[in-house]
Amino acid sequence: MEDLAKDFSLCVFDKSGVIEPDGKFNADAAMTLMSAFKIDDDEAADLLKNCMAVRRRNEKPTAWEIFNCVGQAEPFTRELVLVVLG
Repeated sequence: MEDLAKDFSLCVFDKSGVIEPDGKFNADAAMTLMSAFKIDDDEAADLLKNCMAVRRRNEKPTAWEIFNCVGQAEPFTRELVLVVLG
């Protein structure tokens, strides 16, 4: 199951441009993705600064760690709850 989650996170980041073709992470694309969840730019920048500091051997584990870090952060979970509850 964890491999599926890692594949999913890598796919989301790839399709949204967060991961560039050379494997580097694009902070501007990550900010754009965060804005889709209506997270304040300052909160998003702080969150991404903390979460994107994680690096693993290759893109898939790194994408998963960042995805997991963002997903557990208060600004993201707050906005996700608001979206779900309407």
